Amino acid sequence: MKNSGTEKQRGRIRRELSISMSWSGVFGYLLFFIFMFTAVAADVYLIFKSGVIELNDSGSLPVGMAIFNIMILALAFTGLYIMLRRIFLGKPMEKILDATEKVKRGEFHISIPVNENKKHKNELDIVIDEFNVMLEELRSNETLKTDFIANVSHEIKTPLAIIEGNCAAMLDDSIDDETRRDYLESTVSGVRRLSALVSDILRLNKLENQKIFPEKKEFDLSEQLRLAIISTENIWEEKNIEIVCEIPDECPVTSDSELLEHVWLNLIGNALKFTPEGGKVCVKLEKDTENIYVSVRDNGCGISEEDRDRIFEKFYCGKNAGEQQGNGLGLALVSRIATALNAEILLESEQGRGSKFTVVLPR
Repeated sequence: MKNSGTEKQRGRIRRELSISMSWSGVFGYLLFFIFMFTAVAADVYLIFKSGVIELNDSGSLPVGMAIFNIMILALAFTGLYIMLRRIFLGKPMEKILDATEKVKRGEFHISIPVNENKKHKNELDIVIDEFNVMLEELRSNETLKTDFIANVSHEIKTPLAIIEGNCAAMLDDSIDDETRRDYLESTVSGVRRLSALVSDILRLNKLENQKIFPEKKEFDLSEQLRLAIISTENIWEEKNIEIVCEIPDECPVTSDSELLEHVWLNLIGNALKFTPEGGKVCVKLEKDTENIYVSVRDNGCGISEEDRDRIFEKFYCGKNAGEQQGNGLGLALVSRIATALNAEILLESEQGRGSKFTVVLPR
């Protein structure tokens, strides 16, 4: 029933737009005809009254002929109005309606043709331009959604396959305890990776849909950075990476401490991941009267110029990632958090010489 009602409404709109004999169309044109008839009659009366045109021998207006001519003029103006309305209103509205119907069916690849050579645009031209912009955004969002689903499926399938393979191998009674332990450790690693992926996806989704609103309060940023570095101690000790900290004793800041913690853990974790054994990672905190600057610099493989434009995209892993594990959500999450906190992220990188990420926080 709902579809039937929608079709009837669409049919009515189409009939009105095509200037058919719908009652609303006839009534509107009748009003326009009466208006034009009255206006022309008043003009003719004033012309005769002013003496510009002489009256007949009896001294009266030639009523019959005057009314006939007035009706002809009013009909001509009404016909011109109908034609102009059809050209400048009816056809563009039909295009918009057709495009709307296609969008309802999920067709986002369309666009409404516009006259680019037109110097002065009317209201409908502006509406069509905005409609095309909306369609472009919908196409972009649809592409992102499709890529997102494909990437999520791939990223989830990989750890699941590892977990399934390990569990199946552990069912073999012939394997020794050491091998079984290796399978268990690999399974735990896969579960952690899957858990981290799901957590990042949920957090990123909430940020993008404005379901996470920063809870700003004052805390010591210096202490938070030191704790973030300590939490990654097992990584930099295992790779024998030198950690250089240029952090003042105290640095009070008013922001969301939980969201910022994700930023530091991601940036420091990435720096450690792409720094070779025996390398160096530097974490530096500076401040001025308006902003606080936190930079994380490494001497790893660096980021190519091609990758820099896409490094903050979801699921994008640069060509220099190599065999390093990652789901491509870390920097995307950092970027969204920075936006939510009115912060800015600056990137300096050179292939083979490392990268430097700087977060600019308002005080």
